[in-house]
Amino acid sequence: GQGAEKEGTNNTSQAKTPAVNVKGALDRQSCLEALASLRHTKWFQARAVGLPCCVLVLRVLRDMSMRIPALRPLKHWALELIAEKVLFSAGAPLSPGAALRIILEAIASGFLLEGGPGLLDPCEKEPTDAAGNLPNQERLDITAYAQHALRLFAFRQVYKVLDIEQLPAPTKPKGGRGGYG
Repeated sequence: GQGAEKEGTNNTSQAKTPAVNVKGALDRQSCLEALASLRHTKWFQARAVGLPCCVLVLRVLRDMSMRIPALRPLKHWALELIAEKVLFSAGAPLSPGAALRIILEAIASGFLLEGGPGLLDPCEKEPTDAAGNLPNQERLDITAYAQHALRLFAFRQVYKVLDIEQLPAPTKPKGGRGGYG
């Protein structure tokens, strides 16, 4: 009888013993982050890649997030979620310029602000705000920049948002009738 008790005790104690840190082994948090990244990649491939202009507009948004201090705190995953949700809800294919504009409109609406609906992460079991890491001031800065960028769009100054040279104004065709006759 004693041998059986010892075996049972040994099995129980082995199950409760914390894992030994092996030199070079990854910590639990790094593994969880890697798994989240895999879920994000699968979701992106399933949802966003098929949307017209989504990948192109995301490249522009990533460039903007590297250049514009107000947008730097916004993680790439949050940008991907915003772009997919906005472009999916558009209901029709958009030009890259129109797609960028409506994404900025969504951000400018204030949904990222504290007390707003936030940005639900579809890859997590529990309701999680994908922009939950942002303090209130950064949320305000992101929203304010999107509003500023929309004003630049409205005044035909998209080149300032994209940080490119201004294209020359189109010239009117000769003939004096504006080219229609």
